Amino acid sequence: KPTNMAATVTVTAGTTPVVVANCESSNGRPAATISWSTALKGNVTTPIKTENPDNTVSIKSAYMLAPQPSDNGKDISCVVSHRTMTQPETFPMKLVVE
Repeated sequence: KPTNMAATVTVTAGTTPVVVANCESSNGRPAATISWSTALKGNVTTPIKTENPDNTVSIKSAYMLAPQPSDNGKDISCVVSHRTMTQPETFPMKLVVE
């Protein structure tokens, strides 16, 4: 069963897309699936998959957005699915835009 975590990144408002949230599922076998749930108009980066020496897989995903002041406090959730879990694990977060 993988170890899952997610966190937002404090960002400054601007016109360039930057990473506003990260999600990671470590040491799963097989690899977990990461998805995002939000009303924001951003993009998900291509997940980065790492094969570990113990035959487990870690996967990282990030959510990118050109943050606007109005996005501060908006909801974003990372959802991790894995066959060892009875239901997906959801990490609700709020964006921090300065």
